[in-house]
Amino acid sequence: GFEDVDLAARVLEGDALLQQLSATTSAASRIDYPRLHEHLQGVAALAGRLGFTAEAGRAYYQDGLVFDHQGEPRQALEQYERALELIAQTADPQLLNEVRVTAATAHEALGSTTGALAMLDDSAGELAAGPQEDAATGLADRLLEKGPELAQHARQPHLLGQRDCPCRAARRQGQRMRPFA
Repeated sequence: GFEDVDLAARVLEGDALLQQLSATTSAASRIDYPRLHEHLQGVAALAGRLGFTAEAGRAYYQDGLVFDHQGEPRQALEQYERALELIAQTADPQLLNEVRVTAATAHEALGSTTGALAMLDDSAGELAAGPQEDAATGLADRLLEKGPELAQHARQPHLLGQRDCPCRAARRQGQRMRPFA
């Protein structure tokens, strides 16, 4: 009905607002963060009320990304955890693992290597249970191996000029290391 259409319109509006985060610095400086948080949390609430659990989880995840963009890893992690609770109830392992890996980054930013590794272990376990177990296990091992190096670059950005940053190397290969990169 009308509420489903309203939800779809709000999701599209939220996606448009999120595009500003990856825009140029001048566009990103004009972002109304409180409005964006309110919008995404409203989408999550409406989606949850209508029974669209995955969409509610996705909205909380996006809200966490906004907090992360603002440099607020604690609030980001809270939203990622809300997202994980909902997305775990759905049949979307790709989104679930994306949120787990992003939450691991937030844990690391907060100095919780244990929390980060737990998220990566959960992600590896989920991937290993699927049909591509060998590839997933290899990917998880590489992520665990690269994690400390990526965290070091995040904590000490002045080192980026001294040797090639994994993020920059990934971008040259057409890959993204984190959302909005």
